[in-house]
Amino acid sequence: MGEYVKIFPTTIGRFYNDDHEQTKEVIRNIVTSSHYEENIEGPARHFFESKLDALDQPGLESLKEFVINCANDYAHDVYGIDRNIIITGSWINQTSAGFTQKVHNHGNSYFSGTYYVNYDPDFHSAIDFYKDVEKKSNMPFIYQNPNVYNEYNCKGWRMQDLKEGELVIWPSHLEHGYDPNKGDHRVSISMNFMPEYLDNGSYTFKVSKND
Repeated sequence: MGEYVKIFPTTIGRFYNDDHEQTKEVIRNIVTSSHYEENIEGPARHFFESKLDALDQPGLESLKEFVINCANDYAHDVYGIDRNIIITGSWINQTSAGFTQKVHNHGNSYFSGTYYVNYDPDFHSAIDFYKDVEKKSNMPFIYQNPNVYNEYNCKGWRMQDLKEGELVIWPSHLEHGYDPNKGDHRVSISMNFMPEYLDNGSYTFKVSKND
């Protein structure tokens, strides 16, 4: 009987906000008001994309505190980073039936996350993560379809059990996206994070958000 050792796992953080119902009401008022700046992209509306300050809006103070605490826990427990994690950008997404998010990653941050505000698994698409092993390979890439997929052999992973009020955090280089929605009003808040101080052993610099 042998043993299996995971040497390079990619760990995703999942956290639940106990005050979600109050948060949901505040965000519902934002996405139904013409007062807030938005960018319309077909069946999608994106709020606060210019200043990326969604989590700085009045009424979302407790959500912002929750997000920062979770990001710091994730950084400490998974990556051994004890320096303060700061939010470098956050924006609200409201998408309708038929909208899909193409596969992408975030090249301007260390961690990224999504908070699910209005989400029904029967109508709204779950987030998918992808392992871009073909892009990273320096040799011809040979792939065999397995009989059963698991965490060792899969090239993608769908988070099927998402819930409203859940915050998901992952390393920003990880590719992600989602399939077309079957229903309207999928609402989420996306965000990016950086450690306040970056130290690679030779050089250190401080990160600050421009307002």
